[in-house]
Amino acid sequence: MAIDSIKPKNIGGAGTPGGSNGQFQFNDNGVLGGIASVIINGTITEISEQLLLQMRVDKPLKVEVSNGTIWTLGFWQASNGTWWLLGNTADVTSFTRADAEFYIPLGNIADVPAS
Repeated sequence: MAIDSIKPKNIGGAGTPGGSNGQFQFNDNGVLGGIASVIINGTITEISEQLLLQMRVDKPLKVEVSNGTIWTLGFWQASNGTWWLLGNTADVTSFTRADAEFYIPLGNIADVPAS
């Protein structure tokens, strides 16, 4: 006996979409929720409130600096308390201080000349 086709029944998403049109949706304890401050229109994602980004060398931020060229950035703190923005010109998931290819020291804004 051969099966020519299978006709599934009752296939589809469960629940009602959360939030308004374009809002980012997420699972909120089994119920779809929407985030009003994150709007996606298919091309641009707009974030209208404060955003917390994890941006450490072990959880870096990836930035596309030109078409197809990804740089990886992360903050690192030296033993003396100084913070550095470290960068790697490769698309990596994490890196160490020794792997950094460029760096920017971060200092006190009061040390920056007024003009």
